[in-house]
Amino acid sequence: MSLMSLQDAESKIRKWLETIPIGNGSERGWDDAQIREIATFAEQRQLGHLAPEELYQRYVEHQVAEAEKS
Repeated sequence: MSLMSLQDAESKIRKWLETIPIGNGSERGWDDAQIREIATFAEQRQLGHLAPEELYQRYVEHQVAEAEKS
């Protein structure tokens, strides 16, 4: 995935996160590093074509699998 594709993945993830309410008018606590980590994960596995929900699901599943190895 190119730099532009990485930026596209980040943009896709940001737009998706903005649609998810968390209640009481609070702001979601995502920072640039977290979003970049998910986008980089997608880039490394060539998953940029997936919907952001699927990207996030695969990222979480990967994180869980890595934690279980420990």
